[in-house]
Amino acid sequence: MIVDKRKRERVRAWARDRRAAPAIPSLSTRRASPPAPLHCCTLAEEKASQNRKKIEKEKAASDRAAAIAKTAQKCNWPLGFDDLEDLVVQDKAHTTGRPGIAIVDELVIACRSKAKGDLRFRCSASGCEQSWASRQPQRVLNHATEECPFIVLDLLERAAEQSDRLAPGTRVKKLSQAPRSGTHQESSAVAGTQPSVETFALNEGRKAKQVRFDLAVVNFASAAQLAPNKLDLPEFHAMIALGGSLVKPKSSSYIARCQIPMESARLRRGYVKKLKGCTHLTISFDGGTARRPQSFTTLHVTTPRARVAYLIKGVEVSGTSHTGQYYFDAAKKILEEIGPHLFSGVTCDSAGNTRVAREMIHSKYPTIIVLPDPCHQLHNAVKDIVQLEYFDECRQRCIAIWGYFSKSSFGTAHLDSTQGMTGIEGGFAKPGITRFAGWYYGSTSVQRNLPAVEQIIQNGVIDVEKVHKLYFMQNVVVAYSRFKTELRQLEKVTEPFARAIECLESGYLNAGDVNMLFNLAVMAEIRQIVDNNKTELGLPANILDEIGLDIIGISAVRNEGALRLHIQSHEKFPKQCRRTAFTSATSHSWALKLSHHIYIQHFVLKTFPSACPYGYVYPKLTQTYRRRGHERNKDLI
Repeated sequence: MIVDKRKRERVRAWARDRRAAPAIPSLSTRRASPPAPLHCCTLAEEKASQNRKKIEKEKAASDRAAAIAKTAQKCNWPLGFDDLEDLVVQDKAHTTGRPGIAIVDELVIACRSKAKGDLRFRCSASGCEQSWASRQPQRVLNHATEECPFIVLDLLERAAEQSDRLAPGTRVKKLSQAPRSGTHQESSAVAGTQPSVETFALNEGRKAKQVRFDLAVVNFASAAQLAPNKLDLPEFHAMIALGGSLVKPKSSSYIARCQIPMESARLRRGYVKKLKGCTHLTISFDGGTARRPQSFTTLHVTTPRARVAYLIKGVEVSGTSHTGQYYFDAAKKILEEIGPHLFSGVTCDSAGNTRVAREMIHSKYPTIIVLPDPCHQLHNAVKDIVQLEYFDECRQRCIAIWGYFSKSSFGTAHLDSTQGMTGIEGGFAKPGITRFAGWYYGSTSVQRNLPAVEQIIQNGVIDVEKVHKLYFMQNVVVAYSRFKTELRQLEKVTEPFARAIECLESGYLNAGDVNMLFNLAVMAEIRQIVDNNKTELGLPANILDEIGLDIIGISAVRNEGALRLHIQSHEKFPKQCRRTAFTSATSHSWALKLSHHIYIQHFVLKTFPSACPYGYVYPKLTQTYRRRGHERNKDLI
């Protein structure tokens, strides 16, 4: 140890002398110097390079975050937010005119354009770049309650309260609560004349009808998901005029930017007030993409008894990265607004960002239990089964059938008429990204419509050549017969998962039903498929092993964490679980065939012995499942 210490001191001294040397002497005068330790220089250079790369990476991440924050929100002033400078406005006592709204003074700051000199009013929230040409209360309150992500919670609550007062629903409610008779004695006394009672009643009746009509238009546009600009069509105004009423529709911009947000704020405020009186609430969140494309985020809060899901937040956030921190911040605002002590669970899918968010919520609020969505896991099992090599040809031919009839109007027209003659109801159902177990419903639709497709091909309506997508249906003996067999097999092995998902999507199930519907119901159906395989389906043994690994893997991994709660709920409330799972409107006759004696261990050992070389111990089955490449379900907790 002492020798090593002395060596290090000599190396450091040599390095100091090297740095302190004035200049490099010429070759003739330079004396030989001891060579530097090669490993020390290499380690020092490597460490310096790592530090430099780390600094550059942090700087790049900081610059990217700043750029995203700058461009995430669109500044509505053409010259940019930097062109606006704040003005010092002195308070003035206004004795005439319409009284102002105090909260608007806190939500906006007066400013002026440096280039044009125009007076504008910008949002007072730090970091927000929104500004307006006037202080119209409805537009300012709409931005504060629905759009601004930088507003503080206290100011948001007061803005929502003011929006509630200005909402069309509140005005209609005041009309119903107002006294039937009323006079304006003060104004008539000043004027010195008595106004006509008939004229006064007529004017007040018109105002009340206009208020009710405004609320009806808002409800109609929202319920029909109608674009507000459709309300500017002359035909709509002509229809209202023919009704004989003396009401006039507002402009589409006023409806979209003022009335609808005000009514939304009123409803949301009522929901929050109602939820504050409940306990054992559940918060859920998810993201989506529209066709434009635009990204949006929705957050719901569900009550425990009536199972009513309230949409608390729905916002378009295309310019923001949907990370786990983003979802956590969005959920945290709602939890703090309603009260985190009133929540008992958080649920979402098992994507990377949402999984991180729910873990962060559980870390900050330990009383909120994480409940992963079981429907996503069953859907992933269906996708794994469909991606098996055995079903590749069947899958490609299903896609060919869907592709032809979705693009050929001629073929679709003749298929529709043939369906009517043969008594076939329902067309093709292609699997999409918004429906669980879509391949089950897609394969069922193909099998249902195959007789009609066969008939129009046999009648010569569709000219099927060698290059045609449906040419394989001409080879009835080999290709077409194999396709129908594989299609029936694919439908049969995915049916238990699809029906379990349909049951689990019910709003009246509890945690114990997840254990019943997955661990017992699905496995019982698969066990029946295996027992009758030789006489009904004829699936190869390796395909059965793959399907068994899907079921075993999901069950084994989920039993390591989240399913403990499901099992405990089933053991504590067995009667409640059976009642809700098998007597609800979403239950199926297949679920009634359950045998409580079919447990996971017995099922694994007796059904898939070749797929379980390590026996039926859960940890070892989990390792086997992961080694087979099914990494999708390893993070289900």
